[in-house]
Amino acid sequence: MDGRSISSLTTLCSGISQRAISGASEIQSLVGGLDSSRQNVSQLLSSLASALQELSQWTTKLENCLVASTVAILVQDGFKELLTSCDGTMTVLHKQLMRLQSDNVERINIDFLVAYYQTIKANISLLESMVDVVQTDDKVEQEDRFSRLKSNDLIVVVETVSETSAGQKNILLDVGESQASGSNSTSNAPNTSNAPNNAQEEEEEEESAEPPPYSPQIEAEAEAVPEAQAEAPPAAASSSSSPQPSGISWGSVFRNSFKAIANTLVPQPGPFVSALCQAASIGDIQQIAGFLTQGANINGRNENGKNALQCAILADQEDAARLLLASGASTSGSGWSGMPPLFLAASVGNINSAKMFLGKGASIDEKSTSGQSYFVDVVSSGNLDGIRFLLEQGCSANTKNISGEAVIANAVRKKQMALVELLFEFGAKITSTDISGRNLLAVALDKKDYEMAELLLKKGAKPNAKNLSGMPLLADEINNRRLKTAKLLLDWGADPNTKDWHSQPVLLILIKSSKIAAEDKIDIVRQLFAKGANADVKDCFSKTPAICYAVEAGISEIISLMLQNGAKTTATMQNGDSLLKYAIDHGRKDLTEALLHYGADPNYSVGENGVKPVVQALVKQDLDMVRLLREAGADVNVPEVQDVARALARAEVYEALGMPAPIEGDPPNYDTAMKN
Repeated sequence: MDGRSISSLTTLCSGISQRAISGASEIQSLVGGLDSSRQNVSQLLSSLASALQELSQWTTKLENCLVASTVAILVQDGFKELLTSCDGTMTVLHKQLMRLQSDNVERINIDFLVAYYQTIKANISLLESMVDVVQTDDKVEQEDRFSRLKSNDLIVVVETVSETSAGQKNILLDVGESQASGSNSTSNAPNTSNAPNNAQEEEEEEESAEPPPYSPQIEAEAEAVPEAQAEAPPAAASSSSSPQPSGISWGSVFRNSFKAIANTLVPQPGPFVSALCQAASIGDIQQIAGFLTQGANINGRNENGKNALQCAILADQEDAARLLLASGASTSGSGWSGMPPLFLAASVGNINSAKMFLGKGASIDEKSTSGQSYFVDVVSSGNLDGIRFLLEQGCSANTKNISGEAVIANAVRKKQMALVELLFEFGAKITSTDISGRNLLAVALDKKDYEMAELLLKKGAKPNAKNLSGMPLLADEINNRRLKTAKLLLDWGADPNTKDWHSQPVLLILIKSSKIAAEDKIDIVRQLFAKGANADVKDCFSKTPAICYAVEAGISEIISLMLQNGAKTTATMQNGDSLLKYAIDHGRKDLTEALLHYGADPNYSVGENGVKPVVQALVKQDLDMVRLLREAGADVNVPEVQDVARALARAEVYEALGMPAPIEGDPPNYDTAMKN
């Protein structure tokens, strides 16, 4: 077995699963905050979220099977290609989902949602088949099963839908762009000769999409359909169960899928239903009773998809809600959709109605069919009054969504400071994590939320924690030039000697960075040393001492701070020069003064035959540097100094050396010498 290949496969599975769960969580958070006027989009997004959760489950199952099995090399290679394609699709989808906000859902590209829904469902079918391949340890049988998988049309279907979804570039339409233009984004330009026929076909399709005339039976069926559709859009569900014929037009499948979903979601208000809902909204008890007496469907939905009880709850009309309940209004099943009454009331902060439902036996522990607590949806709404009410009634501040993410992690990610404080007030754990396993402090720092990070540190978050990739938070903040939060971490006890995942000390990361201003570097370096940073550290790659990089950077304050805190003055530059020689060569009197002040030997040279600092200064004819070295104790009487001075033969050179200049005149000849 090629262990490395298996590792790459499990890594791909893990990545796909994490993106799928994260995307589903983002969708659920978004849908929870949408109002009733956006029900159509909510249903489509919910369907996509369900598909993503299913994809995550199958990917995790495949990952477990891969770990437990001995996989044939041929199968490994084939799986790697298929999983890489799926991972690429999920990467694009995840990035696009991160763009969605409650204020831009009106511009959602429906074709994008349907295309990616089809792609996800096709990949789910493929993953099921891949799991079947590796559920046997017989390599020959594995290869045979994989060959059968390749011979059917499933992989072709996945490739086809993946190509189509790849053609959908943006989940959001440009401002002013209609859904019609989005529908054609993946298809070729129509043939102008067929334009009349195409127009006629489109007109016929629009006519066929007209809602049917009202009848009680149709109304009941229409009200029951949306919940089923939320679980599986028809065309999408069929495509995942069996491969499509090769001649099918996938563009038409996507458009028909959307039309089928959209048509079923169009509200079909019955007689008096809209009026009943209006009466419930304003709390007109007499009108409500009158409409019910005339046969209005108590569970019928208005144009916005809301029934009378929901309208009463949203308007905080407690008496109207009581009357509707007493008259048989449904709170579950086909007569109800969305959050149960108690949680709906709490989500909009209507505490009176919430208390009424609680008094009538509603449970705070109720969960959706997916197993997720409805309290999660209320927290996603962000209504502090409603959330506090449910917490006071016993809901746990440590509740997790279906993906395993604590509700406080979602609040931290959304920068909801007041909500985070409320959850802490009711016992939320500082050790909670988000969907990918990140600690809360890492989530806040990733969002560049200084105030949230400070709150979390006050609540006990560990400043020496690591992010999801294993990087210490302090190193990550400095690496990303988020210096304000880096200082915050240091103030709360982050290790000033921490290293990044390459074992590079944070001091060196700072010094070597070309994108951090000198003033900011000085500020952070000063704080690092104040917290006990070691100045005598080396680059993890070149093993060059940090002081050498500081000298090259030429920031005197940092050099002084490093020397003051123990950096060695005998360090050698990368070109082999001593620090003093480098300073002399570059005419850095300030650097020379700092080195000498903190104990640098004015006579130190690298190696047995190294050039003395004072000799180097003489060669450069930098007499100020010569004086500085002599005053610091440089030996000017050594032969090499005398030789250079004699060669220069200048009085000012001897003066700088503190030596008398030689007597001027011609050298003695033979006759003069004999006379003497």
